Amino acid sequence: MSISIVRHGLACAFLAVFVVLIRIFLLRGEQPTYHLSYQGHSATVEYDENHVPFMRGSSDPAIFYALGYVEASDRLWQMDLLRHIASGTLSEVISCARKA
Repeated sequence: MSISIVRHGLACAFLAVFVVLIRIFLLRGEQPTYHLSYQGHSATVEYDENHVPFMRGSSDPAIFYALGYVEASDRLWQMDLLRHIASGTLSEVISCARKA
């Protein structure tokens, strides 16, 4: 294996761990509950203390809709965090979280 492949792998692993740690830091204590509906069926998304989502619903399509909602919201958060990292404005996000 070439050294550059190892470096890129380590950089990706470090970035993934960094994103997870920042997310845990920013969402500490926040445990939202969402009530969603899809084609007349209802679904509920609840988070535990580790921010792990649990989905319950009246049908499989409603649960899959809730799963997509959770994945999309997590992806949006990740894209926003990476945008702040790339532009060098990450301190704006972190300082707002500490003030609250």
